[in-house]
Formats: sequence, structure tokens, C-alpha cells
Amino acid sequence: MKLDLAGAVKAVQMLGLLADYFDGGDAPWTKWVHTDDDGGRCLIGAMDLLRKRHRLYGDATRYYLLEAAGGLGTHSRASTITDAATCRSCLT
Repeated sequence: MKLDLAGAVKAVQMLGLLADYFDGGDAPWTKWVHTDDDGGRCLIGAMDLLRKRHRLYGDATRYYLLEAAGGLGTHSRASTITDAATCRSCLT
């Protein structure tokens, strides 16, 4: 993805939406699905839902989240965000 001002502005909007979304407190964390039967939330599923809900496409949110989580380069870096508290700490 090309990093430009428009993508950065959209990423800031998305990060704000994600912070609000995950501000629910002690919601269970899950991977690979937006919401599971126990109310668990997945970061990628939440981004997908919020992009559709707010028609917010072309953002660089993934790039900035991976940077906040410790850098780019491998999928294992994304696995450093393993729970809702870690996600919230990356968003603030």
C-alpha cells in the first residue's frame, strides 16, 4: 500500500473507531472471526466491519498497527497483539 496523507488521515479515523469499538472493557478476545458465540472480538474482523459500516477504504491502518506492535516483516509480528488490552495499548 502506498503511504500518503489521505491514507494516513483515514488510518487515524480507523484507529479512533477501533479504540471506541474495543473500549467495551472486558470483552473476550478471539482471532479469525469478527464476533464469536461468547462475544469475542477479532481485530481484523472489527476493522472489516468498521470499514463497511463507515465506508472507510484505502487506509493504512494495518501498517500503523504492525509498526506499533513491533515492526513489519512477518505475520508473527501481528501475533504480538494477542488480547484486547494489548490492542487498546497499540491504539492509544
